[in-house]
Amino acid sequence: MKTEVIGWRGDFIHLKDSKGEFRITYRTLRTIQKVNETHESWDNLYTVSVTVLGRRVRRTFIRELLAGEFTGSYCYQSHDCCEYASWVTHFSNVVHTKRNEYQILQHFHINSRTTLNTNERRTA
Repeated sequence: MKTEVIGWRGDFIHLKDSKGEFRITYRTLRTIQKVNETHESWDNLYTVSVTVLGRRVRRTFIRELLAGEFTGSYCYQSHDCCEYASWVTHFSNVVHTKRNEYQILQHFHINSRTTLNTNERRTA
């Protein structure tokens, strides 16, 4: 049976496979943010501590799980409700640094900024 995620609750990831259920806890230790000059993209460098309860798992499994947690597409609507920008984030690298620490380089990029017309504003 393939490992499946049962649920996310804060920094706890509940998982299940053929041997039973187990839990992974991660905690952010440090965050560094670097914004480029045009403010169209930025990088976040996270250092996280990972603890696995109830099972021994491979480091590659933890790296893939963290990459999935720090990857995704996000849509942001400005406060004046006339414009929106959609931001896409993707991970560049997840590295195992110490016994239970990993570094995640996360890259954000603003890929579009458009003005909503009157009809779209009413339906949004």
